Amino acid sequence: MRVAPSPAHSRAATDFLTHRDVCRGHGRIEERTLTTSCMLNEYVHWPGLKQVFKIDRQFTNCKTGRVVHDVQFGVTSLSPDKAPPKKLLDLVRGYWAIENSLHDRRDVTFGEDASRLNIGDAPCLIAAINNLVLGLLARLGYRNIAKIRRLFDARPQNAIPFILRRQT
Repeated sequence: MRVAPSPAHSRAATDFLTHRDVCRGHGRIEERTLTTSCMLNEYVHWPGLKQVFKIDRQFTNCKTGRVVHDVQFGVTSLSPDKAPPKKLLDLVRGYWAIENSLHDRRDVTFGEDASRLNIGDAPCLIAAINNLVLGLLARLGYRNIAKIRRLFDARPQNAIPFILRRQT
């Protein structure tokens, strides 16, 4: 005879929603699973909180078979209607694509990570100047920052007309 579980022994009700994404590229298989919940909204006093989420990442190196596992947690002000798990995972991945792109341009093109400058506010000032240069060049329509930088390194006098050129 089977007995129904009593309320004290039944599984807790959840609102978990999950999306799993698997990609293969750059010599590895990447598995990402994003799980969302709104259950903490009543208990956490975080202004604008609509969802909490957990991202499980597993990276498998195709050559060596080495597996790296990573877990991250996050909060968002986007409701489940506006950002279901698939869209939220896309947004998180899109953010890091932008972040990595900016870091790559600042580090590879301007060598920020290799800089030994550490006096006072000088590192912040150099980062601000690098951002200004990146912004100016982007506004002028240049996408290959390394190429235009090499041009200006060879002929610095050519940079002035570019900086002073007006956008129409």
